Amino acid sequence: MIAAGGVEAQEQAAAGAAAWTTNCASSGRAVEPACEAEQRVVLSSSGQLLAGLTVRFASSSAEPELTVQLPHGLYLPSGVRLSVGEDQVLDMPLVTCDGNGCYALTGLDGSLLDRLRDAQELTVTFEDMSRAAISVPVAMVGFAEAIERAR
Repeated sequence: MIAAGGVEAQEQAAAGAAAWTTNCASSGRAVEPACEAEQRVVLSSSGQLLAGLTVRFASSSAEPELTVQLPHGLYLPSGVRLSVGEDQVLDMPLVTCDGNGCYALTGLDGSLLDRLRDAQELTVTFEDMSRAAISVPVAMVGFAEAIERAR
């Protein structure tokens, strides 16, 4: 069921239908807000999440953290692979699942953040329970601007 949506996800990413957004929240007036940039790729027919990427900035001095959210029904030991073009950027283990999906997280150093900032498209690849690879393209248009707003 997830693999069938790959074509729709490609069309959505190519059309720029899903944009990077920025959100900030603080636990109080005297506390510096924590900000994040987020992109969600969903099936247009059902609204099912295919991939969600969130870059969080806990404070102005901390290294940002990337969280990748994926749907249920994954082969967990395979983890998640991020690629820009033909270049593999990062392999991430899936660390937990909850009622909303499964998650992988990692810190983003400056060079990796710069690489993502320069990318036009990022591919998120994972395996379903039958070990079939599912690749979800994520449009990176607006990523650099969202990151600057979130800093």
